[in-house]
Amino acid sequence: MVQELEKMGKEIINVLMIVDASQLHQVLADTIAHFSRNGMPGLFFSTTKPTRFFQEELIKKKVDVEKIIFLESMVDESNIYKNVVFVQTLEDLTGISIVLEAFIQEPSQEKYVLIDSLDLLKMYNNQEIVFNFVEQITQLCTLNKTNCIMMTSKKDEDGFVTKIKPFFKKVLFKV
Repeated sequence: MVQELEKMGKEIINVLMIVDASQLHQVLADTIAHFSRNGMPGLFFSTTKPTRFFQEELIKKKVDVEKIIFLESMVDESNIYKNVVFVQTLEDLTGISIVLEAFIQEPSQEKYVLIDSLDLLKMYNNQEIVFNFVEQITQLCTLNKTNCIMMTSKKDEDGFVTKIKPFFKKVLFKV
């Protein structure tokens, strides 16, 4: 999947990745490493795993984790990193949107937003609310020239992927 991102070159991307759940964390780490190699700051919204684990893995890959803001919903008392913003619940998509919007609208040369599991957001919110969230964030990213990558592990059992596809320039599959 990262090879597909590299083929896109310097253009601002807006991508939905459909990734098998067993490969999600590897694809996330590779995607973050891709943007970091290009010196891009980013915001990574992790719904599936405490960011400490990602940070440790990224440091091993020689990624500068100081250029990444980690937004997470799992409070990890052992996290020693300072660039982590906690959200109280995945049900608060309004609060999450406010944090994402502040980052997206911040003046910067190039940056990216990575959201790891729309599936999990749908477990905490109804489909229409998540649909509106995806629409809002992809539009903000487009208006502010911010790279946007969202991931899901579900193909399209409930029609959700079909509904959100128009918000993305490209849909990549790794299942």
